[in-house]
Amino acid sequence: AVAGVLRREGIDAALAEAGTALSGVVACPWGVVPAYEAVLAFLDTGVRPGALVCLNDRIAMGTYQALQERGLRVPEDVAVVSFDGSELAGWLRPSLSSVQIPYRDLGEIAFASLMAGTAGVQRIAMPLVRGLSTGWQADTPSRTSVG
Repeated sequence: AVAGVLRREGIDAALAEAGTALSGVVACPWGVVPAYEAVLAFLDTGVRPGALVCLNDRIAMGTYQALQERGLRVPEDVAVVSFDGSELAGWLRPSLSSVQIPYRDLGEIAFASLMAGTAGVQRIAMPLVRGLSTGWQADTPSRTSVG
């Protein structure tokens, strides 16, 4: 899962640039049920994060469910942001803010690389699709990565 490592590096770099950092990590497989179970267990320790950064939209879905089950509201109690910008993100309520993977651009780059006989890692910009899930609360600055 190269994407997970790179996403964490990007999260850490962006937060460092803003003068802050993650206060913890909730590790889990990248699926709805594992994320739901991991976030429930995390919340059951008594921690109340101000925000959760999910490494994909399936994790965000499980996170939403766990938060709701523990009586926490998105974004009023906990802000949530994710990666992928999948169709799933559009179904969550409130709508999920998600860094969107530009699949068409990736396909074009992959095809051009294949035709040119070039190999290697290429990185491209991934836009943030803003939903209603990121209403940051000034009095709860803690941020935790899930995934």
